[in-house]
Amino acid sequence: MKMIFHLCNTHAIRFPRCGAAEAPDWVATKILDRRCPLTLGNGPRPLQGLLVLDFCQFLSGPLATLRLADMGARVVKIERPGSGDLGRTLYLSDTDVHGENTLFHAINRNKESFAADLKNARDLGVLRKLIARADVMVQNFRPGVIERLNLDYDSVAKLNPRLVYGSVTGYGNAAAWRERPGQDLLAQARSGVMWLSGDEGDPPTPMALAIADMLAGHNLCEGILACLVRRGTTGRGGLVETSLLESLIDFQFEVLTTHMNDGGRAPRRSAYRNAHAYLAALAPATLAEIGTAHCRVHPIGRRPIKCVSQDVPLR
Repeated sequence: MKMIFHLCNTHAIRFPRCGAAEAPDWVATKILDRRCPLTLGNGPRPLQGLLVLDFCQFLSGPLATLRLADMGARVVKIERPGSGDLGRTLYLSDTDVHGENTLFHAINRNKESFAADLKNARDLGVLRKLIARADVMVQNFRPGVIERLNLDYDSVAKLNPRLVYGSVTGYGNAAAWRERPGQDLLAQARSGVMWLSGDEGDPPTPMALAIADMLAGHNLCEGILACLVRRGTTGRGGLVETSLLESLIDFQFEVLTTHMNDGGRAPRRSAYRNAHAYLAALAPATLAEIGTAHCRVHPIGRRPIKCVSQDVPLR
């Protein structure tokens, strides 16, 4: 594993002044986009003009703000002075492009970086001024950390009632699970999704990507967008919460719905080339026929979809 830290090449981006009585302009630095410029497009994007403050590290939260940035929002990533986001030094491969950690820049493209010490009263004062005029704030600290900083939703909503506040944790806020370590592989194991991967005789098999982080990030982004729509009609901000575990449970809604309505029978993996937990019950010849069969579609709730022979047209 390669452990090298390089500062990215940056240029200064200034925040507009709020008023003469406030502190001087505060400077954020641009996290450079290594994609081909032709993919960015020059037209207006749906979230253009919105300011997002990203207090997140690693993958789940930064993925949510990445999508907001892709849709045109101005995303400012709050990082610790000196070392920055821990993701800057976390190399999961030996790939290094332009002297920079490619993983960090893949997750944080199109964002700006602002250094602030969250234990420094002066820096916290600056952040509260930014929060007061932000549209969205996102954080994925361990439970209890953001409350000790007085940057939890109840605290910052007093500064900015229009703020949409996003939070992602490992397992939610229920007391029994709240303090458990929130990490992708642990969440995969606790959710049961590992049992659906691999073939019938295999041990629990994790998926080859950080799906808990990615799904949680997408779910959080979806909730933030919905809350922004509501704010457009009511003027009120709101709190959007999700977790790695909840996202993986939702990911399995098809399997879980069937399980709870089928006498509690567990899904069964195929013994060879498993693709879906409910295809194992079908004979190989039946699986081969599915690829060419027509389906007769009926209204949902009246009767099931029925596969028929090839000579019957779809109607």
